[in-house]
Amino acid sequence: MRRYSLKILLFSFFLLRGTSLYAQDILVISTMAKTGATEPVSMILRQAYQQIGIEIQIRQAPGKRSLFNANSGKADGEAYRIIGLESNFSNLVRVDVPVREENMYFYVKKGGEFDVTGWENFPGNLTLGYIRGTYFVERAAIVHHIKVQPSSHYEHLLKQLNANRNDVIIMSNQGEPLIRKLNLNENIIRLEPPAHSFALYHYLHKRNINVIPKITESLKQMQTSGQIQKINDEN
Repeated sequence: MRRYSLKILLFSFFLLRGTSLYAQDILVISTMAKTGATEPVSMILRQAYQQIGIEIQIRQAPGKRSLFNANSGKADGEAYRIIGLESNFSNLVRVDVPVREENMYFYVKKGGEFDVTGWENFPGNLTLGYIRGTYFVERAAIVHHIKVQPSSHYEHLLKQLNANRNDVIIMSNQGEPLIRKLNLNENIIRLEPPAHSFALYHYLHKRNINVIPKITESLKQMQTSGQIQKINDEN
């Protein structure tokens, strides 16, 4: 009788364990909220993971919190970040296929124009507004002693600039429809050339290292077919 009960117990354990492993096919991917890259990259990742039979849930959070969630293991990965992030966040492993090419521009109120010639020449008397957790901005601020004012999303950035709480903001041109929506296109202008250009990459927490080869191949197929570019161009 005792041996029979032990067999039932072991069977139940492995049944539950199997259910748990099956549930791991759903990955939670964290991402920065309300930036121009969030929607197209989310679409790209959903399609790429669907091709390898893995369901993902994409959860938005402020920039630093999103990164903390991914690096700490509260999430299974980060939707997109710049290359080199892994040198400071050792739990994150880069998927070596760019999911988006991004140009970031300085925006100012009319009359506040200046020449864009590199971070080292950013006017020292100006305060720069940016999305909190944008790694390259925070690094440039430290290296070049730039005064910065973080925000949680583009709309707040634009309103701060219009109210003279910032002198300059940095965002992608994907934020320009929002400028028009807020009726600020008569007051706010974009400076050329881009302040910063870079590729964005998907990252996974190191516990999901076994997924890296599969998702890399899936994204490579989408890159070769032009699907990644198509989704980015249309969104």
